[in-house]
Amino acid sequence: MIDSSYEVIIIGCGPAGFYGALSCAARGYKTLIIERESPGGTGIRWGSLPVKGGLDLFRGCAGYRSPGELNEAYHTRMKRVSKTEELFLNKLKEAGVTYMKGEPEIISPRMIKVVSEKGGTLSCRYLVIATGTSPSAPSGFNLDGRICISHKELLFRQDLPERLDILGGNVEGIELAFLYSALGVPVRVTEMEDEILPGNDPDLIAPLKAKLESMGVEFRLGFKAESPDAIAPDLSEDKPLLITGFREPNMPKGIEHIEPKLFKGFIKTEDTLETSVSGVFAIGDVNGLHGMAHVAINQGVHLGKGFTGDKVVGDYSILPRSIFTIPEITGAGLQESNLENPEEYHVVKIPLSNTWRGFIREESGFFKVIFKKSGELAGIWGTGRDLSEIISPCGLMIGKSVTVEDILDSLFIHPSLSEGLLEAAIKIGLEV
Repeated sequence: MIDSSYEVIIIGCGPAGFYGALSCAARGYKTLIIERESPGGTGIRWGSLPVKGGLDLFRGCAGYRSPGELNEAYHTRMKRVSKTEELFLNKLKEAGVTYMKGEPEIISPRMIKVVSEKGGTLSCRYLVIATGTSPSAPSGFNLDGRICISHKELLFRQDLPERLDILGGNVEGIELAFLYSALGVPVRVTEMEDEILPGNDPDLIAPLKAKLESMGVEFRLGFKAESPDAIAPDLSEDKPLLITGFREPNMPKGIEHIEPKLFKGFIKTEDTLETSVSGVFAIGDVNGLHGMAHVAINQGVHLGKGFTGDKVVGDYSILPRSIFTIPEITGAGLQESNLENPEEYHVVKIPLSNTWRGFIREESGFFKVIFKKSGELAGIWGTGRDLSEIISPCGLMIGKSVTVEDILDSLFIHPSLSEGLLEAAIKIGLEV
C-alpha cells in the first residue's frame, strides 16, 4: 500500500521532474513523482534524445551500404529508446523516490487525487508541476497525427514517408530535415523568415545549409504559409507535413482548483520557481522560461533551493546550446550578430584545421571566439563535427567572467579541438 503523505509531490517525469525528484530526495525530502504516460517526456522519450540518437548513426555510417540499411539501424535505435523507462525507474528507486503511474488531479495546493491501481488521495507540503509542453500548430493548421504531424508521430512510425514537407526552419525542423534526407526521403523546408535557423550568425549557418542542399533538401524561405495546401496540395499520410517550433503547456488536471497566475499561457513563476500559489512550484517547459531540456534539468537540480526561498533561475543568456547535425552548430554566450557595440569586442575566428587535432583529421569548420575589450570571454561559437562535446563548460566560463589571461594560464589537452580556444586567446593576447 502506497503512503498517502509526502513532503514533495511532483507531477510529470520528464527531465525537469526526474531531476527535481532526485534533488529533493538527496536533500532528505520524502518525494513522490507521478507520470501518466512513460517517464522521459519530450526531452528523453519522445523528441530530443531519439532525434540525436538517430543523427549519431550518421557520424559513423561508412559501414552501411544504403539508406535502407541506415533506416533499419535507425529503427533498432528507436526501440532502444523504450529501454530508458527501466533506467528512469532504477535511478528513482536508488534515490529513494516513490514512482507512481497514473492520472493525477489537483484538489488543492496540498492535495492530489490519483487515478491508478495504487492511487487515492495524497497530501504534500510542496506541490511541483513539471508537466512540460506538447506540439501545437499555427492558425490555419491542425495536428491530426496523420497528414499534419508532430515529431512524435514521425519518429515512431514504422515506415519512411515517400516525401516529407517541414514547416519551420528552426532547430527541430533542421535536425529532422538532416535525419530524414540522410535516410533517403525527399525533404522540403518552408520557413517564413528569410533564412533558416534565425538568430544564428550567417557564417555558422552557411556550412550546414550547403550540406543539406548537397543532400537534396529544398528550401522555401520568406514564405508565410496560411494553410497546408499552400505548402503542398497533395499532402497525405505517405507525404505528410511536419509542423515544428510550436508548443503549448500541458496543464495538469485540476489546475483550476488552485488558479496560479499565467503569463502567455504558461505558469508564471518567481526566481525561486514558486508560483503565485504558496507552496506550489512549476519547473521546466511548463513555466515558459526556456524551452530546452538542459534548462529544465538545471531547474530540477536546484528545485530544493526554491523551497527555502533561494533564487533558482539563472542567466539563460549564456546558455550553451547545439544543433546536432553534421556539421554541428554549437556555442554559448553572445554571437557576433548580437553585438550592439561591436567596437567594444574582439572577434577572432580560428579554423579547426589550425588546431593540431583538426589538422591531422582534415577538419573543416571553425571556432569563433568573442572577447570584451576588457579581456573577458563573452561568447564562443563553432561549426564542425562533434563540437557539442566540448562546448558545455563554456557557459560556465562566460558566467564566471573568464579572461584571456585565465585561458592562457590554463592547460589544454593536446592534441584536441578545444585548443582552438587557446589559439584564439593567444591571438587576442598578441593584439592587446
